[in-house]
Amino acid sequence: MRDAFAKQNWNAFGLAAVHCAISASDALLVKTAGVRSMSESHHDVAALLKEKIASPETAEQARRLEKILSKKNLIEYQDREFTPDEAYALQKDVERYYSWATDRLSKLG
Repeated sequence: MRDAFAKQNWNAFGLAAVHCAISASDALLVKTAGVRSMSESHHDVAALLKEKIASPETAEQARRLEKILSKKNLIEYQDREFTPDEAYALQKDVERYYSWATDRLSKLG
């Protein structure tokens, strides 16, 4: 993800960033609650996070995750390139989400 960003390969970065957030969510849910979203919609994982890890902080991060996931369709299926401005905004959200998730995971041991 970071390599694609550094190389300004915005579409590759965007896909890797979305998948980074999905994987971080899966890891956090498995470690915290022993569950993983089996839904075909990645957006359902945000609701599962709020349900299984109930806190104001989790609600905020679940909103961030929904924002990240909303970019997936744009990156994969729309007939245009992901722009540098979109990539920079997504990078900021994914870095914050990933940092929150890994911090939570490290506190769980």
